[in-house]
Amino acid sequence: MKKISSGQTFFIKRVFPYLWVFVGGVACLIAFRIGVFNFELSEPILAFVVMWSLSSLAFFWLASVLKEVSIDSNALYVSFNREEIRVPFSKIAYVGESFFIGPKIVTVVLRSPAAFGHKIRFLPQDILLDTFRKHPIVKELNRHVTHDNQ
Repeated sequence: MKKISSGQTFFIKRVFPYLWVFVGGVACLIAFRIGVFNFELSEPILAFVVMWSLSSLAFFWLASVLKEVSIDSNALYVSFNREEIRVPFSKIAYVGESFFIGPKIVTVVLRSPAAFGHKIRFLPQDILLDTFRKHPIVKELNRHVTHDNQ
């Protein structure tokens, strides 16, 4: 069995969202303390708080949907927390990926819901400076899906 999700998945899921909230909160407190924000002009304060809140929600959402994924010649093995499921390639309808945003996220759409829902999302192992081409793991998964569905 070969792991195809990034080694950074643990950090992105379990550390980064909390680090972002903490650092943003500390930055906000420091900014208020040293007088960066003028209390007469509430727009900069509101803009900072709204952007920090929205980005925090986005990071927590990303953390909630990412899975750890491995592959063998017959199936995907998907882990979330301490649970692992096996998804045969014949149960996969589509494999795609995000473009223009980093890091790339691979999405596996299932024909019917599994224990984790209709979609499995994961961070593939990094390939630097390859933003506009399909990730090799997407090509490999699509080959398996096409082969098993014939």
